This record gives sequence, C-alpha cells and structure tokens, in this order.
Amino acid sequence: MKLIVFLSTGRCGTQFFMRYLAGAAADRAVVAHEPIEADYAPKYTLRAPDLEQLLSRYPSVREHLDEIATIGEGGQVYIETGWPNFSWIPLMLSRFSDEAIVVHLIRNPVHFAFSFASHRFFGTARPRRKDALVQLAQLHPTDPGIKFRQYEAEWDSLNPVEKSLFQWLEVNAWAEELKTAHPESFVTLRAEDAWSQPELLLESLVSREPRLTAVFRDRAAAPGVVDDYSLTIKFAVDSLRYIPEVQQLAARYGYSMDLDDAGIVQRFLVDEGI
Repeated sequence: MKLIVFLSTGRCGTQFFMRYLAGAAADRAVVAHEPIEADYAPKYTLRAPDLEQLLSRYPSVREHLDEIATIGEGGQVYIETGWPNFSWIPLMLSRFSDEAIVVHLIRNPVHFAFSFASHRFFGTARPRRKDALVQLAQLHPTDPGIKFRQYEAEWDSLNPVEKSLFQWLEVNAWAEELKTAHPESFVTLRAEDAWSQPELLLESLVSREPRLTAVFRDRAAAPGVVDDYSLTIKFAVDSLRYIPEVQQLAARYGYSMDLDDAGIVQRFLVDEGI
C-alpha cells in the first residue's frame, strides 16, 4: 500500500484525522494535510478529461505526485487528509491503482455549510477573502467541470450558507461518481461517527486492506479538539434554499436538512464547535 488520500469538502476534522493517523502509523507513513494547498485548483480541474495532460500547467501537482511515488518506493505509505485535492483523485487512482485507498469523508451538509460560511469562503463581509484557496477552490455553477448548473439562475440571491450547500453537493456527487467507477478503492465514513470513535477510521482502512495492520500498529489516542479554527457567522439564516439533489444525497448518508438539528444556528452564532 502506497497511498491513502481523503476526499471531502473540508470542515470535516481533516487535521484531527491527520494527527490521529500520524500517531497510529509513526514513521511507517508520511502524513500530510494540505501539502500544496490551493495548487490543485479544483475550480479549473474538476472533471477535466485528461489530467495527465494538464500536469504541464500545474507543475506543483506534477512534483507532488512524483514525491508520493518516491515515498512509496521507499517503503512508507503516503497519507493526505486535506480537501482541495478532490479533482485529481482519478489521476492518483490511475497511477497507484490497487496500491491506493480513497477515504470519502462526509459531514452533515447543514453543519458543513454553516461551518464553511463562517470562514467567509463564500462571504459577503468585508474585507472579502481573496486568498488562493478561494480563487482556486471556490466552485461556481459556471465552472467547466460543474454538474449542477441549475444553481446559476439564483446564484446571486443565495446567501453564503446556501452557496456552501452547492459546494457540498458538487464534491460529494463527484465522490459518488468515482466510487461507482472504482468501488474497490473506496472507504466511506461519516465524520461525526469518527470524531467520537476515531478507531472506526482505522478499522475501515484495515478492513479494506489487511496489510495496513502493519502500518497502523501503534496505539493512537484521540488527538483532542476536532477543530482549531472555530468561527461564527454574522448574519441571520431562517431557512435554506437548495435543489432536491442536496436533500436526496443527505438522506442517502443518513442526514437531515433540518435547521434545528443540534441547534445548528445557535452553534454558529455563539462560536461552539466546528
């Protein structure tokens, strides 16, 4: 086994899982969060027909993939838990084939959307975020690889939480496409389940690939707080607009779209949890 890569929307405790897996694997793995940060540029590379050809335009991705191969050749597993990589996972699976596992990490869409909005990813507040992550990973209905283009008609009227639901839908629908094409390579896990029982992640990985028992053989304690960057929103949200596909996919994962679930609005207004 050479590669374990997470596919998620972010705001799922990915740094929490990075620390947990690093503790369980010790020096038998190289564990990273977002090693090349926004350079994956999923806004422009999602569903690209030929990712291999695109590498000349994204040299940091090319160099990173070469580094992953070098780590594997040296006998270590490379693990990446961060989220902007999702558009390049088909190429990772092509290069590492049966030596790769993808962890599809899911979070309640309403909780995710509030959390994402609290970081002003789709924010309207000033100063508006203009960093590379927003410029290269903020999905929009007119981007080249987008599936749910019907969002364009009402986009300008949507609030940042509603726009975050669009991001959730696009990334998770993409994950479902890849799972259909590569079912043997995927592990699916709800973030909320693994926050309280992180050993579920290890059990899922070892069940998929028994050779990983030798990699994750150290006893790893839960690494404490799930999120280091808990923020709040600065506007009222009384209801949410979204297309039916959001609710359908949420129900498939066992989630409700109820705003009152776990007091979601109050959580993000009083700065509790992620």
